Amino acid sequence: MEFGPFLTRGCSKCEFWCVRASTLDAPYYKLLGLENISHYERELLVYATEAMSRVPGLRLIGTATGKASVLSFVMDDYRNEDIGCYLDHKGIAVRAGHHCAQPTMRRFGVESTVRPSLAFYNTHAEIDTLVTALRRARTVLGRWRGSE
Repeated sequence: MEFGPFLTRGCSKCEFWCVRASTLDAPYYKLLGLENISHYERELLVYATEAMSRVPGLRLIGTATGKASVLSFVMDDYRNEDIGCYLDHKGIAVRAGHHCAQPTMRRFGVESTVRPSLAFYNTHAEIDTLVTALRRARTVLGRWRGSE
């Protein structure tokens, strides 16, 4: 099955890359059905929210009912960029920064967050891998910070 077309566009003000499907008429949307995709992504969000809320020192930002399957968080005593870099080294894709949402960040009392986004191609096992990496990050980054 071919998954294209995709459009990649840089945002010069925000220092991140946006990747999005250029059409909802892609074959996988038709095959899976938007209602099924929505239900599965909601299930992943609930699972990830519960799992991540058990990580010591992790605070989820923005937990509204009916929100998109995106989780923003901060971890006590660690820079979001360091958490993002650590996760990247573990092969886990997240964004770390203000996400072009500075007023919203200020509303929550933070300047930036780490943000994994969940989609229909993610699995519960991948969320488990993320949570394990976040628990391990406290040890690894703590050792690194201690050597400064």
